[in-house]
Amino acid sequence: MTNNLLSFRVPPGIGDISWIYSKLAGLGRPLRIEVADSGPRRALPYLELLPLVKESCYVKAPNPANMRGGKALPSWSAEQLVSAASEDIVPIDLNCWLEAGNRIEDFIPNIPTVHHYPIDIEKADGTFAGWGELNARLCFRFVCFYCANADTVRRWHGWKPAQWASLARLLFSQFSLDGIVLLGAKWDRPFADEVHAALHVRVVDLVGKLPLAGTLYIISRSRYLVAFPSGIPILATVLSRPTVMFYPDSLKGLMTSWVPRDVLDDGTYKAMPFCEPERVFEWIKERL
Repeated sequence: MTNNLLSFRVPPGIGDISWIYSKLAGLGRPLRIEVADSGPRRALPYLELLPLVKESCYVKAPNPANMRGGKALPSWSAEQLVSAASEDIVPIDLNCWLEAGNRIEDFIPNIPTVHHYPIDIEKADGTFAGWGELNARLCFRFVCFYCANADTVRRWHGWKPAQWASLARLLFSQFSLDGIVLLGAKWDRPFADEVHAALHVRVVDLVGKLPLAGTLYIISRSRYLVAFPSGIPILATVLSRPTVMFYPDSLKGLMTSWVPRDVLDDGTYKAMPFCEPERVFEWIKERL
């Protein structure tokens, strides 16, 4: 391979890549990352925020998460991984490993797992033209809701707008919040409109309006993030931000297998099934 870069092919999801990067960062080597192309394209804006990633691109190639062989194995050593990635592109994923409930640290265990790796979220200043106006609108003390879209809510039996509104009322009744910030992608817009209409509190609606760096910057300033399972709350744990992340029954194996032990131990992160807003509130109120 060229430029002395270690080369890897990864799945397209930013959460999937985050798990992989937390392992690759332990090598301390510059990286070339190929992303198995699958819309929507969200990976490259994330990879551009990672200091060790020197080159990245989308490729028409099999998603490593769907490959049965021909990729990095949990039993490899760091030396095997470096040797293979120096000579050719190595497909790698941790999805199946983590979904089975295996700890992330035990995947190629002699590579340190860097859970809180650097993310250059300050790039938000240069990638969002309306940043100055947004800063003027932002509340001082706010909680972020990342609510997903109607299709995901239906498939995963997630919260309806009334349940998000119920949690918002509980939070405002107990704490001196200035507002709720709604986050999400442009395809989350119709469901976000329903949630926004149900929230009878101050709302700053940023759904579909921010680059990834801007979304992470907002989360870094928030008091709390409540989110459906996706890459955004995974990255929130990298930033050590207080987070509740909901899970459907089909993803129970992932609830804690990838999570840094420090945020599990101190309660910064909480994995929950979709449940009553009152139960979520009881957890948050001890930590907000």
